[in-house]
Amino acid sequence: MFHRGIHDASLGRAREKISGKRRKNSGRTKRSRRSNAQVSLDNADAVIEGDQPILFDLPTDIFGTNHYFLTRGMGVTAKTGKANLFIFAGGTAVASGAQFFQTAKMDSRAGMLFMDVPLSPKLHLYSKMVISRKLTSVEALDWHPRKWLQTGVAAGVGSNEPYFAATSDVERNWLSLKAGYISAGDQFRRVTAPSVYASELDRENILAVMKFSSGAVLTLGHQNFLQPQSADPSAPYLRASVNQAQGSFDAAQFRLGAGIFQSHSAVASNLAGDFSVARRITNSIDFGASYFRTLSGPIPAVSSLST
Repeated sequence: MFHRGIHDASLGRAREKISGKRRKNSGRTKRSRRSNAQVSLDNADAVIEGDQPILFDLPTDIFGTNHYFLTRGMGVTAKTGKANLFIFAGGTAVASGAQFFQTAKMDSRAGMLFMDVPLSPKLHLYSKMVISRKLTSVEALDWHPRKWLQTGVAAGVGSNEPYFAATSDVERNWLSLKAGYISAGDQFRRVTAPSVYASELDRENILAVMKFSSGAVLTLGHQNFLQPQSADPSAPYLRASVNQAQGSFDAAQFRLGAGIFQSHSAVASNLAGDFSVARRITNSIDFGASYFRTLSGPIPAVSSLST
């Protein structure tokens, strides 16, 4: 069984999440309502079918963005030697419907092969291949030399576009520092399908969160994005950058915060500010308010107040 997958089979619909992040084996079994058979979460093969949201993450995705896409078809999880495999045949799908009733239809045929091989307790190899309208094949290494340090590197092609990423994640009591450099082709996508057009990080990216002994927190960040502009895979992509500086501190039993954000692309630039205040009323009740306002940009100033 692909022990990093999470399977939820109910009423004939199986859902599969395949992640590039490490998970512990639980050793439990889960009973599928469709077949009334037990599926081991450790070493038994499993077959799932139906509409499945699949998570296509890499160990270099350290900035908190998950990449899901909906599929329709059949998937098989298996373990051979040290390698954990996930094999899928079917296609990407588009969901529609209301809150309590959803349907999906296939929009592009696709086949997938995901592999995870633990090379050592601290080093993992990931391989992710998707064949749809175009080819995606990315290999990645995830290395944890220390409990507080994670590094990753990934390289390959996505939708026939070159891709390379190298990242480092430092997590200490007083500092969280995420840094990476990503080189993605102008029309890079993890999966080529009209229903899949998520943004990707590109070029240099850094996010630092510093926690001081006084309780104050300072956040500084610079990120670059590559954003598809429509469902058409041939449409031009837009590159944009976002800078942020935020701080918060305690004063007279209040939590005060402020931040400034700047975004820039080929079509527009914006500058905005945010102010917040919060206070604990009782052990179970907190009250807070936040005010946001654009300071400059191509459109008239916009402001909002939320509590």
